[in-house]
Amino acid sequence: MPTTKPNDPSYFPLLFLLITSAVLMLFGSMASPLFPLHTGVDQNTFLTVGRAMCEGDVLYRDIFEQKGPLLYVLHALAYRIDSGGFFGVYLLEVLSFWGYLLLLRKIAAEFVSDSAALAASALSGWLTVISYAFSRGDNAEEFCLPLLAIGLLGLIRYTESDRDIPLFAVSLLAGACAGCVLWIKFTMLGFYIAWVLCVFCIALRRGGIKTALLAVGEFLLGMLLATLPWLLYFLWHNALYSLWEVYFYANIFLYSGQTTILSRVLSVFTKDFLWNPPLFLSIVIGICWILRAPLPIKKETRVSIAAIWFGLYFFLFVGGTRYRYYFLIMALFSVFGFLALLRPLAERTHRRGAVPLICTAGLLCTVLFGNCAGSYLIPAAEYPQYQFAEQMGEGASVLNYRFLDGGFYLAAQAPLPDTRYPLTVNIPRENLPAQFDEQDQLIETEAVDYVITRYRLDGDPEGKEPPCAALEENYTLIFETEDGANREGARTYGYCLYQKKRKGGV
Repeated sequence: MPTTKPNDPSYFPLLFLLITSAVLMLFGSMASPLFPLHTGVDQNTFLTVGRAMCEGDVLYRDIFEQKGPLLYVLHALAYRIDSGGFFGVYLLEVLSFWGYLLLLRKIAAEFVSDSAALAASALSGWLTVISYAFSRGDNAEEFCLPLLAIGLLGLIRYTESDRDIPLFAVSLLAGACAGCVLWIKFTMLGFYIAWVLCVFCIALRRGGIKTALLAVGEFLLGMLLATLPWLLYFLWHNALYSLWEVYFYANIFLYSGQTTILSRVLSVFTKDFLWNPPLFLSIVIGICWILRAPLPIKKETRVSIAAIWFGLYFFLFVGGTRYRYYFLIMALFSVFGFLALLRPLAERTHRRGAVPLICTAGLLCTVLFGNCAGSYLIPAAEYPQYQFAEQMGEGASVLNYRFLDGGFYLAAQAPLPDTRYPLTVNIPRENLPAQFDEQDQLIETEAVDYVITRYRLDGDPEGKEPPCAALEENYTLIFETEDGANREGARTYGYCLYQKKRKGGV
């Protein structure tokens, strides 16, 4: 393979990609200091669960949320860094994405020169952040990207070598990364399922069945090492059943909506291609380039890259329901699309200054066209979360009623209500009645000082009516507002603030 490994003795690539990551996250993620608050419900939920863990709650047993425990531990760390906002999340995003860009550079350098590899990694990161799937930052997929990049790099180096079996460190690390993916969001394991199958088949052909089984065993050992801490945590807290109930059973069986094959195929076209056309096309071009490019690379390498791409996409496809951020995990393969473009250019020019110039243009596009472009310079006073916090004052208790975390607990620095369900997830009432019943019980017993409800501005006008009779009996509507982090014409929700009538109420 004609390749120049990244062996630049200077710190330029490291520093350049760190600055790239910091700037991309500064303008592309609402966790950055440029924004008073992240308006995403998932992102606020992650931080609230991390906060609850810091305050002594046991995940799943004491607070119900269905993402993986590693994601919440990361946000518990972010909460320790900044308990009043998202700055801790921003730092984690910068470091995670920096590591991802460095790995992309190493992957790209297996095929092109150092300068082209640096440009391809930075441009792939830029395209990822401005894509609709990035969804203003801080998604589970974002933190899994470097975990997949490690596996992709190890697989390429193994297939291009003459070894019968991957290095022990490669298999062990890939297995550990697979374990981390498992404990962030297990639906992305399709990548590593395909990875271990590729390694098994190649090792079987090169060294026989014992060699192939040894490679799989080393991979599984890595997964076990990444899994043991979580098993011990839940075992210590007598919460193994809660782990099964919430993270596995609820995710697999309680979400509604059976989709047909046709609807899934259409979702690929609409939610992947039409929502993310540049990212989608760069991935398709990149996979085609890897399969057909006139490069002296082994057929095993070409087939393995295509196989893990297909494995990852297949698991997204069979899942049925698709949210905007699901496609983000596929961004890993966009680097090959940029290689298809940059390799011919790199052969014609060796000007190092072209790399910063091209990437600076990409960063400028992030500022102008990224997901957060419509939310710059909006003061905290225009956010419903801070408007409600001013109405409630310090120390008041509040309930985020019947919707995912809207950031009201964070903005008000309010204590979490004494319930397993301080927010409700997208599971219908017939499948999980407890989350609705417990919140209603808090209102019926007047256990909180304030209650916040949400309704869609483009929906049924009756949607703003209180869903619980006790809400009107025990509480009074004192304030109402709409989305403030998006300018007029882009607003989605209205919010109502109710105050308890007695004990200091109106």
